Amino acid sequence: MVESASKLQYLRLAEQLSRLELVYRHNPQAFLYEQAMTMDEASGSARPWWREPIIGEIIHALMTERLLLFPKSRRRYVTWTVSGFFVWDARFHGPHFNVIQSLSEEKASFVVGQRCQYIEDNLRQGFLRRGYRSWSSSSGDTKKLVYDHTGSTIIGVKEGGDAVRTYTITRLFMDESEFQPHSHDALKAAKPLMEPDKLVQIILASSSDGPSGPIASYCRDVGFTRFS
Repeated sequence: MVESASKLQYLRLAEQLSRLELVYRHNPQAFLYEQAMTMDEASGSARPWWREPIIGEIIHALMTERLLLFPKSRRRYVTWTVSGFFVWDARFHGPHFNVIQSLSEEKASFVVGQRCQYIEDNLRQGFLRRGYRSWSSSSGDTKKLVYDHTGSTIIGVKEGGDAVRTYTITRLFMDESEFQPHSHDALKAAKPLMEPDKLVQIILASSSDGPSGPIASYCRDVGFTRFS
């Protein structure tokens, strides 16, 4: 009887897993809202994902646009949401190669480890967590995740065009792009990936650092002179 009850419980769990996986595979917003956790920066404790309208707008843009520019403020939660989207993409689709680029490998690895890996490791329902292999940077944070199920990669790299040219990229997230001295070179290296026959997404996000960065240049081209 105990064995039969355990088998029935296992079958019910497998059915629930299959149903949730099917829903979440096509709906990153449901995945983040219902399963993902963020971190309270003050206490360091896990907290449910934000449900503010801007989050849904960011996710919709990530699902529909290939070139995205996000002027950052603390209330827009851009880095967390893009990290969550990269986790969703890597665990349900692939093999994809998603690159997070920042001023240094250490800063990029912080996003991979303290955002992407944190999201995967802290899903509300533990049976949904997926296996992955990880590699650490010199700072101790995780710089690379490779999902067992899909073969998809999330990797953190330092700024510059060489890092972009090295990989066959699916998605590129240039975090705090305005503070990367070689961000224009990286964007120039990435632009050929935007050809119609290449299904690559490029995401730039940053707080403002004056008029010289790539987001500022794009904003100026369309008539914006400041963002906040």
